Amino acid sequence: MYLSLPKKLILLSLVCAVFSQTAIAKKMYRWQDENGKWIYSDQVPPSQIQHKRETLNKNAQVIAVTDKPKTKDEIASEKRLKELKLQQDRIIAGQKTHDKILLSSFLNVETMTANHDTKIKALNAQEKEKQAAIKKLEEDLVAQRKEAATFDIGNKKIPTALLQSIEEDGKKIAQLKAEISEIQAKKARIEKAYLTDKERFEFLTNTTRKTNSTLASSGSGDKALNQLGLFICETPEQCDKAWTIAKDFVKTNSTTKLNVDSDKLVMTNDPVRANDLSLSASKTIGEDNKQQIFLDIRCVETVQGKEICVNPDAQNLRVQFSSYLRSALGLK
Repeated sequence: MYLSLPKKLILLSLVCAVFSQTAIAKKMYRWQDENGKWIYSDQVPPSQIQHKRETLNKNAQVIAVTDKPKTKDEIASEKRLKELKLQQDRIIAGQKTHDKILLSSFLNVETMTANHDTKIKALNAQEKEKQAAIKKLEEDLVAQRKEAATFDIGNKKIPTALLQSIEEDGKKIAQLKAEISEIQAKKARIEKAYLTDKERFEFLTNTTRKTNSTLASSGSGDKALNQLGLFICETPEQCDKAWTIAKDFVKTNSTTKLNVDSDKLVMTNDPVRANDLSLSASKTIGEDNKQQIFLDIRCVETVQGKEICVNPDAQNLRVQFSSYLRSALGLK
């Protein structure tokens, strides 16, 4: 049967409508109203869009989650949280790069120690050489000053060349002493890096590792900082103590094992199971050039995993973090 173009268009529209209704029927939404009652529907009325809702497939499985609209304060808080996460991500990326360098540079702790000893030996030789040069210059300086004194006693003018030589030797001695101070500072940095790298290398190669545990939660502090999982240090000494406490918090409350324990980052392994909580704390410089400690939570990248991360129990860990540090430090 032949159909005119207008009739074909009408028929096509009807077919599309039927298929559209079928597709809609396969998708449902559920949300809780202001009274806490669960509502299921294939459409979300405009009067209900302010609620968080879940999209379900035909098997009643959650395939997407739409959060309720954010307030200005919530948007500002999320922005700051994102910035803190980025700071921590940079530290994590740096740690991963450093780990790769460690594992590719050394076969074992012995080779690392030998490399450290070689560096220190070379610096010791430089320091010894400069100390000898200072001794020689100081001896020359004593002789030149004695010579200058003879002119002074005889009321004769001290030769300009002699005065210049005394001045130049004094400057050389000061310069050499400054260079020795830098060598000593460099040796201290190498020693500190060696001890840190040695401990990390042993961990990465599954040698030995200590474990800790403790937990409590109370205290007050700034509510906004608590919600961010952020603790602002007042002094470097306080931050050192808070960092030790933060490490215990991460180790105790994570469901995954410890992976990184450094002076700027403590982090457990990535989450694997649907209900895993992986925690990480980082120490960075914040506003007013003050040190700060930030706690982050990671879950499996699935709908169920994301739900675990935003549920009240997980979020309470973030809220408890700053309060826990303050309480442990004896702060109000």
